[in-house]
Amino acid sequence: MNFNADLAKKNSFKFNELTSVVGVKPYVLRFWESEFEQINPILDSDGQKLYSTEDFEYVSQIKELLFVDKFSIVEAKNILAERIKLAELELEAMCTEDISEDIDEADLNISEEINLVLSQHSSLDLMKKALASDFMQVEEKNQSKILTSTPMRELSDKDIVNLVLAKQKLTGVLNKINEFIH
Repeated sequence: MNFNADLAKKNSFKFNELTSVVGVKPYVLRFWESEFEQINPILDSDGQKLYSTEDFEYVSQIKELLFVDKFSIVEAKNILAERIKLAELELEAMCTEDISEDIDEADLNISEEINLVLSQHSSLDLMKKALASDFMQVEEKNQSKILTSTPMRELSDKDIVNLVLAKQKLTGVLNKINEFIH
């Protein structure tokens, strides 16, 4: 049986398919199952062994290490374990790199937005007025609920910048949360 044509489409292999595709005798595959913990077939409802594409990759690598490179079983186990560990480290590094790039990009976008806002206004007075106006509208709505009014606090330039920065950072965090949720 030749299953090479369907190999790309398959995500599981029966015992005889795997031995045929990889090119090893059934007793060899059974022995490798007992020696290499990476080969983990599952049993289907009929009691037949099913091998994943990951099992297929491990069996192929083991064949190459033993038959082509002429390593011993012990050496092949160590090399395979090292390859797996290296692949996990590379994956972890890529994930960490992607996250740090996303964070750096988000910080850069926040900085650009702040600079844009600050460059659009020659002074922070417009921002103060806008915040004061919003505060006054809220005060007017709450006036009926409050017996004594609280005096309005003057906002410094530093307060305005801090508010803008906080809003930008919160927006970035919320966007990241939405990305993870969806």
